[in-house]
Formats: sequence, structure tokens, C-alpha cells
Amino acid sequence: MITGATAVVGIVGHPVAHSLSPVLQNAAFAAAGLDGVYVAFDVAPQDLATAIAGARALGFQGLNVTAPHKAAAVPAADRLVGAAAELELVNTLVFGPGSAIGHSTDGAGFLAACRDHGIVAGPGMRAVVLGAGGAGLSVAHALLGAGAEVGLVNRDAVKLEAGTARLGRAYPGRTSRLRPIQLGDARLATVLAAADLLVNAIPAAAGVPAEVDLGLLGREAVVADLGYVPVLPPLLAAAQARGHRVWNGLGMLVHQGALSFTLWTGHAAPLYAMGEAVGYELPVPG
Repeated sequence: MITGATAVVGIVGHPVAHSLSPVLQNAAFAAAGLDGVYVAFDVAPQDLATAIAGARALGFQGLNVTAPHKAAAVPAADRLVGAAAELELVNTLVFGPGSAIGHSTDGAGFLAACRDHGIVAGPGMRAVVLGAGGAGLSVAHALLGAGAEVGLVNRDAVKLEAGTARLGRAYPGRTSRLRPIQLGDARLATVLAAADLLVNAIPAAAGVPAEVDLGLLGREAVVADLGYVPVLPPLLAAAQARGHRVWNGLGMLVHQGALSFTLWTGHAAPLYAMGEAVGYELPVPG
């Protein structure tokens, strides 16, 4: 039962009706035995600052921030920490007395999902990330931080350059392992042929770029997609048909959501309950 004592958190995005975060987080509150509720809010870009200020004024514990707001939400934070500070991207806001702290749990959530699928990112891994938006940059940032080589691919040259600059500021000594590639560049074929992991971070509505030829991938390459609606996005369906191991964005959703839950509540997240709520099967320890 929701009362005046119920803690309120939510997610702001545009659109946001497709998000499974409310299912995920409300299951977490229930499993943890905490009095809280999580709600999705469709907020147009021009209304974002007002919406976040309103949530703070109403006493929310915090917010998740999803596309297209991850960069635009930065000014709403009084302080950025960790990956959020390095990338100037926010996916989690934590509200306290007189403060709003910005975090980014996406990259850590992605690496945790990799481990679920038996993939340990590190030196020697060659990854290709499609998309230089907030999610793509967070994944590229995490992979670079783990020691992998990363090809960052985007159609828009200006966005690609801006994303590369952000990653360069975050890791000034590791830019030799980052290869920015514009769609249409002949170097794309080379990095796809060498890739151990291909990650699609392009929104589903934009479709899979025709320039991404799965036939160039080695037989052992793994293909991941950050989307989860449909459960098997088109890129994964095509890759699976070619015999590649594939996985969608549910694992990243669960793990980044668990990190956010702990930031808001101070309690360990009930991972298995969260995974069950959205149909994601976590590996059994041991």
C-alpha cells in the first residue's frame, strides 16, 4: 500500500513506456521488504530541468535517466561521481538533503552482464560498439577501462568526434586502444573481422545500419544488443541464424538497475528477484 511514508523513485525518458525498469525496481522493493514505489515519467527534452527540479522538491529519493536525457541531466546534479564525472553522462540521480548526486551505472552493469555470459572483458579483447550515444559511450568507457580495444562506430561524424573526445578525456593514456570509425569507412570491415565482441547500442527505432556486415565476423565472435524489445532484436536474430552466441540488454538492465537501487536505498539489491521479474535468468553461483 502506498502511503505518505512511501519512498518514491522513477525514470525520466522520452519515450519511456517501453521501459521495464518499473517492473524491475518495484519487484526489488517488494523482495527487499522496503516501502517504496518506482514510476515511469515521459518527459520531453524542453521539460527535463523542470521535471527533475520538481522531483527533488516533492521529496523523491532519486531518478533514473534514460534516452535522450543522459547528457542533458548533468546540470541538474550538484556533483558527479565516477563514470558520470568522467563521461559527463548521468543515468542515476540520488537526492539527499540539499543535494543531487549524479552517477552512471550503465558501464558497470554491462560488464556484469558480460560476466553472466562467461565473457571477461580485459586486455586482448577486441570489441566493436555501434552507436556513440549515452549507452554506447558508457559501454565503450567500461570496456576501455577493463583494458579492451574498442572500435566506436557511428554514422554522424560530429557525434562520433564528440564521443571520442569524451572518452579521450576519461582515459587520456588509453586512446591508442580506441578507434573511432564512421559508418561507410573501409576500416569498419577490418575491425569487424577482428572483433571478439560486437555490441549494438543504436536505438531499435533507428534500425541496424546496412554497413554492418555480420558475414565479416569470425565464427567465435559474440554479438550483444542493448535492446530488449523485442526480446530478440533484429541484429541478434540475424547473428543467431549465422551461429553466433548472442544476448540482449536484459542483463545490463538488471545489473545497472541493481546498482541504482543500492544507491537510492543503501540496501543490497535482490538481484535474483529483479532478474525473475523481467525474465532474465542469472547464473547460479558456483
